[in-house]
Amino acid sequence: MVKLKIKRLAQIEDSEIEVKPFTIFFGESNTNKSYTLFALYSLNMLKTPDSEEIEKILKDIKILSREESTYPPFYPKDVRERIPPYRRITVDASSMITLLKENFRKNLPEFFKYLISTSMDSLDVELEIEEIPPVDIYYHSSQNFIICIENEAWGLQTIKARITPIVSGEEHLPVTEIPNAGNSKTIEEEILYEAIPYIYRYLATGDFYPRYHLLPPARGSFFDIQFSLLKLLAEDTLKYPITGLVREFIKTLPLPLGGYEFPESDERKKIEKLLTDISGGNFSYNRATGQLIYSTPSGEIPLSAASSSVKELAPLYFILKTGGFKEKKIFIEEPEAHLHPSLQIKVAYLLSSVVKMGGKVFLTTHSDYFVGALNNLIKLWNIRKLNPELANSLMKKYDIKEEYLVSPQDIAVYLFKRCENHRVKVERINIGRYGIPLVSFRDTFKTLASMTEELHYELFNLEESNIESSEKRSKK
Repeated sequence: MVKLKIKRLAQIEDSEIEVKPFTIFFGESNTNKSYTLFALYSLNMLKTPDSEEIEKILKDIKILSREESTYPPFYPKDVRERIPPYRRITVDASSMITLLKENFRKNLPEFFKYLISTSMDSLDVELEIEEIPPVDIYYHSSQNFIICIENEAWGLQTIKARITPIVSGEEHLPVTEIPNAGNSKTIEEEILYEAIPYIYRYLATGDFYPRYHLLPPARGSFFDIQFSLLKLLAEDTLKYPITGLVREFIKTLPLPLGGYEFPESDERKKIEKLLTDISGGNFSYNRATGQLIYSTPSGEIPLSAASSSVKELAPLYFILKTGGFKEKKIFIEEPEAHLHPSLQIKVAYLLSSVVKMGGKVFLTTHSDYFVGALNNLIKLWNIRKLNPELANSLMKKYDIKEEYLVSPQDIAVYLFKRCENHRVKVERINIGRYGIPLVSFRDTFKTLASMTEELHYELFNLEESNIESSEKRSKK
């Protein structure tokens, strides 16, 4: 479990953020929600330990247990029959946490300067990692091993000459153990030396190799640019005055946008249907013109000629069209931007689906419709626990699909609350049986309702008074 302990971040003071698969920030404008989102995003940018740091970790790391003949728990029987058994060591990864926290503190000021092109003086944020699970490493040799943490796995195999995600049922050819050839390290030390960078990344991000995407405000405007120029803007060598925020957005897009299509799957079909419902059409890339095209039943137009709402949705469309939802981490500001309330609700369903399929979503929002839609999903989740038949009936009535329902345990909601002297306090909002209290919007609702009622009353009285005056004059 990862937490951000904020002593000071711009206007925010003395606050704590516990990261969940679906983390939502809401509150008034200019309360530094975006900065907090960027701080979370920076975890994906931490550099892996260098050789000197790895050597230090090796001295401190604890081996909890060993086993001579075993297999990873997800290996089916037929796979086990085709390969020899592995050895296993179980290690305590807590020795990496000090380095991880130090690197986070050192990296954050530099990262913010890169991202927003200015230094932040008020920046004191610490990283906390709790509940560090033991790490199992299964190996044939230091060139062939599999790391398992919390049922997630990653393997390094020389025979494939690349890093390969471990898939249940995939055949792994055996590799005979390679002797040390004069190296002073033991086989276990060699394996740990190779494995530490991947364990380190997992502790920081919750994934061995996350596919992360940053979607900042006004992202749609960059989709007016021709593809070739868009690609150029992502180059690190470019010296034009472009902020890191925009660069990260472009770099984390699945470029080329019209390139490889992932295989069809039920998950992808469900996501595509929702995307089409929300956007009202489909997006594609025209290689001949270098333009992005928006297609609807009424015809095709360049995306640059489409509405703001369509442009804002386009990056999310391309990110989700590439599939692989389990590895996705989406950092998105105001996913409801420029959308009609009915579509804001559908975007809430869409992002809930991504989380349900194993992805992670971190967002800022100003939309009570978006939060209200999540509330309804939470209520349905709780109804289903008490009465599955009633829940199914309600889901059918309101066209709520099974894949929309995310466990409330996977959701964290934070209110950014303005205090005295322009300071901001971040408060964790408890998710109850009836969902997320709309505390940020409640005062606005009351003010608007009170004003509406008073103006209606005054207008009604004036009209009545005018009618009476008119009637009196007509009688004379």
